[in-house]
Amino acid sequence: MVAVTGEEAESSGSLTGKAHRTWMDTKAFFTSDNDESMLEEAIKGEKAALEEYQDVLGKSMPQGAKTVLQQQCSMIENGLGRIRTLEDIVD
Repeated sequence: MVAVTGEEAESSGSLTGKAHRTWMDTKAFFTSDNDESMLEEAIKGEKAALEEYQDVLGKSMPQGAKTVLQQQCSMIENGLGRIRTLEDIVD
């Protein structure tokens, strides 16, 4: 889809995403027994991803690309719901 718009595909995630993954790895190392803390960080990451998707979806693009992004956004929303359910169980 990126080729259709004439843009270059990114080969890695955003700087924010990389920083968040690094933070989660560091936090996991020091708080390996705190499941709730890790779930909270996962929720933050999924929320950040949703915000980025919503920003991109607000821009003009071919319908095919928009459809793919909307499907991916829905998958992230579903994952976020599952993480929140796990967090409720851990509480």
